[in-house]
Amino acid sequence: MPSEFVRELKRGVAAARQALESAGEDDADAHRARLAELRDIARHNEVDLDGADETRR
Repeated sequence: MPSEFVRELKRGVAAARQALESAGEDDADAHRARLAELRDIARHNEVDLDGADETRR
């Protein structure tokens, strides 16, 4: 997996987490859904969101 893909995916997850933390009750569900979607993409591509910018092997 290209490292650029991993970096962008991690940026998206970080942005979704931050948005969820600052979201009100009305917006929280949409941010949770986006975060879940990004986590699914990471899992599908074997990207470790908590580790270094590389894939799990």
